[in-house]
Amino acid sequence: MVDNDLATEVQLLKREVEDMKVIHGRLDTAIEKITEVSNCINRMLAVHEERLSQQEEAQHRAEQEFTADIKELHSRITSNTKEIMTTASAQHKEHTEAIQRLRDDLQNRVGVLEKWRWIIIGGDHLYNFRCPYCGDSQKSKTKARGFVFAKENNLIYKCHNCGKGASVGNLLKHLDSKIYNDYIMERYKKDRPEVKSGLGNFVKPKFLKGDSSLKKLKKISSLDWNHPVKKFIQNRHIPTTSHFELFYAPKFYTWVNTVVPNKFHDLKNDHPRLVIPFFDEKNNMFAFQGRAFGNEQPKYITIVLDSQKEKIYGLNRVDWKKTVYVVEGPIDSLFLDNCVATAQSDLRLKNRKDNIVLVPDNEPRNEQIVKQIEKFIDNNYSVVLWPESVKEKDINEMIISGKTKSDIKNLIEQNTFKGISAKLKFTNWRKRNATN
Repeated sequence: MVDNDLATEVQLLKREVEDMKVIHGRLDTAIEKITEVSNCINRMLAVHEERLSQQEEAQHRAEQEFTADIKELHSRITSNTKEIMTTASAQHKEHTEAIQRLRDDLQNRVGVLEKWRWIIIGGDHLYNFRCPYCGDSQKSKTKARGFVFAKENNLIYKCHNCGKGASVGNLLKHLDSKIYNDYIMERYKKDRPEVKSGLGNFVKPKFLKGDSSLKKLKKISSLDWNHPVKKFIQNRHIPTTSHFELFYAPKFYTWVNTVVPNKFHDLKNDHPRLVIPFFDEKNNMFAFQGRAFGNEQPKYITIVLDSQKEKIYGLNRVDWKKTVYVVEGPIDSLFLDNCVATAQSDLRLKNRKDNIVLVPDNEPRNEQIVKQIEKFIDNNYSVVLWPESVKEKDINEMIISGKTKSDIKNLIEQNTFKGISAKLKFTNWRKRNATN
């Protein structure tokens, strides 16, 4: 019995030994395969290392070449810049000298001829020249605002700068007594009217009516260029072509009381203001606005003389057949062609909507203006919604910041909306400004 058990155990041990041999064989095979894979991996790594090394070398060479190119390019730019600056400086100097020579030449010619410079600007009897009474513009020797025009078979002289009026005879008498004597002899010797009938078609110049209240004030155009008010106007970049329509009141309250008696009872705080008259189509003043030069409040004082007329600034020069731009401030209107002002945030005009473009101030956070714009759109007006890129609050500030009239005109044309498009744009515009 014991021998049988021992034999059985021996057989079991033999079988286990055989199994171990098989396992060891398999392990040997696996080790050999692992060794082969390891060798392959080593070869692959070696190849990759070689490639990486080559790429690093190539990148290093490229960086060196790029640095060298940058240095060379910088050197070329520096050299070219110096050459360009030298050439530009020489050309600028040459052009400046040439321009100065031209200016001197023109100045000499104008100096000789300006007293007798006559230009036919209309029909047979409409002439323009520098005013011999006030001397016209002190800054520009070529500016001429004296006119001779026909009226009821007579020639009349009128200065658009100082307001001087005279017959052509008195004008000649002022200029040269000998010429005046010859003129009188020639006129009455022939016993005929000074101007023949059938003068031809011409447009008489529009002169501002000589309202007695305005005669007490000085036009901005007549002030010396060193005058503080003149400098104020220049700093606002107001066009010189509009200076003759603006006036200076040294004591505004006192002057207003001569126009509207007892308008201001207390003259203790009287101060100077810029007077901006509102003229109708016939150049009759029906209202005016006084703008403060300093911190006086209110900044604008508007006085209406004829309540029957709609309060619109610029009626004496607007052409209703063309596109009319409507702004709030009279000064802003001077920078746009065919523009009027309402002197209030409501820009709507009575019984006028065709060819009208409303141009509100650029104050998106002003709730009153936002509500007005919404009304304009609901009333089917064409409205300007200023883009976010425009930071200035009104047109005058845009001009002062450096924008030109054409820049502003393009901005207006590109941002004018009406109807459905205006409502959609207004919704986005209001949301954008509400989040800012």
